[in-house]
Amino acid sequence: MNIRKLTENDAESLWKLRLYALETDPISFGRALLASVVETASALPGMRCLLLTVSATQQAAIKLYQDLGFRSFGTEPHALKVGERSIDEHHMILEFDGRHIRIAS
Repeated sequence: MNIRKLTENDAESLWKLRLYALETDPISFGRALLASVVETASALPGMRCLLLTVSATQQAAIKLYQDLGFRSFGTEPHALKVGERSIDEHHMILEFDGRHIRIAS
């Protein structure tokens, strides 16, 4: 995961964050990492949502995202190609609606 520190100017203009390439093992570490991202992002002034995509084949990850409040808002057919196989990706969103989200461990 590529993380960079946000400047004050960045924070003022941000209203959504997109997560890329979150791969962890075991899934419990991924849950703790994602919970921290959700809690931090939801506390930023003006932040409205987190977005991510997940391979349709990654059922454990989909369940984790749903358990943390993400919902699917569409599926991109044939988004990835692995060898001769194409894989769909689900687009997911967690909307904050002005709430600071705290996730129990």
